[in-house]
Amino acid sequence: PPGADCCALPYPVPGWTCVSHIACGGLEEGFTVFSTDIGDVYTFGKDLFGRLGHGNCGRTHRIVTEPRLVRTLRTHDCRAVRVAAGADHAMCLSERGQVWSWGRNIGGCLGRGTIESPGTKPVIITGSGHHAKSSQLRQGQTQQKDGAISSTITRYNPDDPRFTESLPSK
Repeated sequence: PPGADCCALPYPVPGWTCVSHIACGGLEEGFTVFSTDIGDVYTFGKDLFGRLGHGNCGRTHRIVTEPRLVRTLRTHDCRAVRVAAGADHAMCLSERGQVWSWGRNIGGCLGRGTIESPGTKPVIITGSGHHAKSSQLRQGQTQQKDGAISSTITRYNPDDPRFTESLPSK
């Protein structure tokens, strides 16, 4: 409910009925990222290390309480079909198969070929979009030793038994 610090039951985010994909990250200092049915990406929550994608960096402790458009993605005509969130970073997959990343770059998790410099605004990961299409991708997550959740988007073959075994039985 509006103004509550905690909500033990599901509560709708007012005004949002066109959300197509959503992810939550940040552990105890949470944030949320979602995409809409037209491919826009919005974020809200605690803005640390640029993980909301609005250009802010560092430990600002700024809290964004309502969904806010990630303008860089719209400016570059990125239409997101999937989003992912880690402890301090986020990613999205465009309908063209491009992967965009932003936030804290611990261990090179932004996929930019470096282990330094946070990405306060989304950037395309070099080489993405050349072979993969959104219909050939799925999202997976792994827990790292430090407790962070790392999200990956991997290519799969639907005939691969490892994939079909992971599907729910009918």
